[in-house]
Amino acid sequence: MIRGLKSVRPMMMMIKRSKPSPKIQIAPKSTSPKVDLIEADVGYLGTKYFHYMNFGLLAAFPIVLVAPKVIQTPIELALCLFFPAHAHISMNYVISDYVPRSIQR
Repeated sequence: MIRGLKSVRPMMMMIKRSKPSPKIQIAPKSTSPKVDLIEADVGYLGTKYFHYMNFGLLAAFPIVLVAPKVIQTPIELALCLFFPAHAHISMNYVISDYVPRSIQR
């Protein structure tokens, strides 16, 4: 094994080294507290609101089915706002994951 390494080393010295490739810079995740309505899946707050909406919708929907009319009406109004917002953010996630970048812009 050592004999083989001795013969490989001079050959490695003869190989012309190319220029080092430029380092790829990856943009850091956004932690800014802004909410973008068009690109709703970008940013810390958009993701945070999306996750809170998941839990809120999970709890509110069964309550609406069994609650009396007095409690049911305000929860239904809240659901009228949260279901479209939840669907909008979800579709932004789907589009950004599965649609090629060249088509998105």
